[in-house]
Amino acid sequence: MSRMHIHYLGPWSCFWPSVVALGIAFLAGNALTAMAQVVATGEVTIAGTVETVTSDGLTVRDEPVHCGELARWGLKPDGYFLYVSRLTPENEAELLLKAYRETPDPLPLVLVGGDPYEHAYRRKLDALATDRVIFTGLRFADAYIELSQNARAFIMPATIEATRLVLLDQLGMGKAIIYHDCPATREVLGDAGIPFGPKDPVRSLAARLSWAKEHPEECAEAGQRARQRAEHFRWEKVLDRYDRIFRKILSPTAS
Repeated sequence: MSRMHIHYLGPWSCFWPSVVALGIAFLAGNALTAMAQVVATGEVTIAGTVETVTSDGLTVRDEPVHCGELARWGLKPDGYFLYVSRLTPENEAELLLKAYRETPDPLPLVLVGGDPYEHAYRRKLDALATDRVIFTGLRFADAYIELSQNARAFIMPATIEATRLVLLDQLGMGKAIIYHDCPATREVLGDAGIPFGPKDPVRSLAARLSWAKEHPEECAEAGQRARQRAEHFRWEKVLDRYDRIFRKILSPTAS
């Protein structure tokens, strides 16, 4: 019988001082796949397995969407920062709001996401928010796409998970991505992202927000790099990689 031991920090790893991004790995027959190299190279011992790194895919959103969402919130194209995630502690919206308070005269900050069970945490976020912070709640379909396509930058303060679906989704929007530096997110973005931290992340993020406000051209260039990086994660290419994985499982001697 095969034996598997994975040394791995899960979704609550944000409560430990040294954080390893969460990856999702699964055992299928004689193959192990991982969603990031930092997971695949962890402490894994499986007799007779094949280790492979792959990911989810994304849809590139080149066609502009106009559905009145910017007008609803009084926003201007390229005139705000965007956060998209559940409003729960592991997604670190609190870190973002603390950094935002330290940013002189910042662009508006739009937080998209719900708080299904962390009501006390949401009250903490409300207390940190300035009058330039907009909580939209859950937004879907065209409303979500319009907000994403028109942001100056998408901000990802969390350091959990490897190929987060929202991270892939935002790559496909072609906007600048400012992210909390950690191995797994860096692996996904390559040189397409703009990192902050990990040392003194509040002050580091505040500096990035100030820089992004004053440098729209550089943010637009970062968005172009994100759009180019998105090509690696198109569903067509991801499905081709899965096809090769399954063929290797069924025929270990196949090339």
